[in-house]
Amino acid sequence: GGILKVLGGFGVSGCTCIALGLMAIPRNKDGEAYLSLPHFIKTGVNWELYILLAATTPIVNLIESDEAGILETLSNILAPTIMNMSPFVCMAFICVFVYLMAQVSHNVVLIMLFVPLLLPILTPIGVSPVVATLVIGLASQHSLMTPAASGQAAMCFGNKEWIKTSDCYKISAVASTSAALAVIILLPIMMRMF
Repeated sequence: GGILKVLGGFGVSGCTCIALGLMAIPRNKDGEAYLSLPHFIKTGVNWELYILLAATTPIVNLIESDEAGILETLSNILAPTIMNMSPFVCMAFICVFVYLMAQVSHNVVLIMLFVPLLLPILTPIGVSPVVATLVIGLASQHSLMTPAASGQAAMCFGNKEWIKTSDCYKISAVASTSAALAVIILLPIMMRMF
């Protein structure tokens, strides 16, 4: 108890700093620290990745902002379009639409916008709220094809030491498109279950 309570007060960042500080104390035979913090910061941190993640934040904020009106405009376009579709075609369309939107905007924002916006429109045409929420959530979670799509995508695209950018585009396109197609293929089963 006692030590955990004290460390809990420091939080994750504080405990990390303490651990790095403790790791810098032990010395080798020549009196040099095993962990040189300046060397670690210079060579051990992928700063390009952090810059890329920081650059995506203003883009997400712009898309979320009421002043930009991007999400409101999209919702105004979607409502009349989906009202004239069958439930299956409507959900397949929403899956593809959310999937494509998630490739260029943050997936959490899309879920927060489209679930409450679309449920009142979809329920009267025979789509279960459970199915709609699942499809929107699953379609938005496959956001990997651009660095701005999600934090995971930004980390993949930003870490050029592990994966080339061109390979990242290829792999993410195949993986995320396959996953979105799987959601569409499973739609009839989900619609029967709920």
